[in-house]
Amino acid sequence: LSRGLGDVYKRQVVEIGRVKSFNPGKVEKGEAMEATITLELTYIMIEVDGVQLLEVDKLNGIYKVNGNDMLAGVNSLV
Repeated sequence: LSRGLGDVYKRQVVEIGRVKSFNPGKVEKGEAMEATITLELTYIMIEVDGVQLLEVDKLNGIYKVNGNDMLAGVNSLV
């Protein structure tokens, strides 16, 4: 999507998964927290202005890019 500087558009990102690791790091008064977190995503969907750019669902065998089912040929074999 090509946009000019200052344009406003709706973005939506949906992520579903679980925490694999979490390190709270150092916590000091008046300082930024140095936490790190690692997630294992089982689902992600990215949409801009109502147009779905990416959908990946590991548990249900879904992989779509720009609305195209990238696994359609594979799924038709099963």
